[in-house]
Amino acid sequence: MAEQQGFGQPHIRLGTGGSRGFGQPIVRRAATTPTPAANYQPSFPIMIAAYFGWYVPTRWDPPGGSEYTPLLGQYTTADPTLISGRTVMQWHIFWAKYAHIQAFGFRWEPATFEHDNMMLMLQEIEQSAEYPNLRVCALYDLELVADPTVEGIVATLQYLESTAFQSPAYLRVDGKPVLFVFSGDSPASGPDTSARWVQGIAAYGQPVYVGLQVYTGWEDDPNQLDTRWQFPSTLYLDAPAASVHSYSASCGFWKVGEAVTLPRDAVEFATAIQTIFTQSDIEWVWFTLNEWHEGSQIEPTIEDSPVTLMLDVLRDNLPALS
Repeated sequence: MAEQQGFGQPHIRLGTGGSRGFGQPIVRRAATTPTPAANYQPSFPIMIAAYFGWYVPTRWDPPGGSEYTPLLGQYTTADPTLISGRTVMQWHIFWAKYAHIQAFGFRWEPATFEHDNMMLMLQEIEQSAEYPNLRVCALYDLELVADPTVEGIVATLQYLESTAFQSPAYLRVDGKPVLFVFSGDSPASGPDTSARWVQGIAAYGQPVYVGLQVYTGWEDDPNQLDTRWQFPSTLYLDAPAASVHSYSASCGFWKVGEAVTLPRDAVEFATAIQTIFTQSDIEWVWFTLNEWHEGSQIEPTIEDSPVTLMLDVLRDNLPALS
């Protein structure tokens, strides 16, 4: 992959006006083993960004692609090619640290290249000298296209147990591996999804922390697990699960090929984040790192000025990393 526009420019603001230019020489890391961070897990509130590891050349073709231009170009997530000293995943890890993001919710399906890419991300973090405390959890996506059976849910959890759950870089809460279920917000399917997952967790029989997506009327659903969540989308601030202390903030929404739903706006984005932190007992705050198809990405974007604008908003408004 060729070097992309912008890497020679000093465009990252460090909070109050300093800068780190990509044009400065990058000291290549020696092949040493970083200090182990195996026992580290973030505590609430956890800043988590939805991560899409599905990018391959065809993902950028219509009807995919984006109305925006990534600083890294139309990349392949797992590409090992160095771009100004880092691979795509290594840049994403670097930007997570810069923006005070503590975890990635990795869009995931079992036994696919997306699983392979999540495992690669976990490996990158385990070997990272730059940000070994970043954590990853699966963002299970099959509920959007099918209704897995209770047996299928058990099989999914067993698959994760034998693979991703083994990584010290996997996100845990109270020692339990974390899994978020991306199921859509249909009031018709919501109760069924909740019931199947409660039954599946019970049948699995091992500790696991599960977040189910909100839907209209979820508060009255008798089937509840550890938390509820909502994918950042068409509102600058979404607090659909305030009763379980879960929030999301979006910097904009422009789905490719459609009219702008939510104008990309750093001031509104910052205001949303500041509003979240006026609340008490915050547990989860969601963003999207690289949902280019819907235009909600915080990843550096050529059309932003500076290109790191949304990362700067996070850095200036999120708690410092411990």
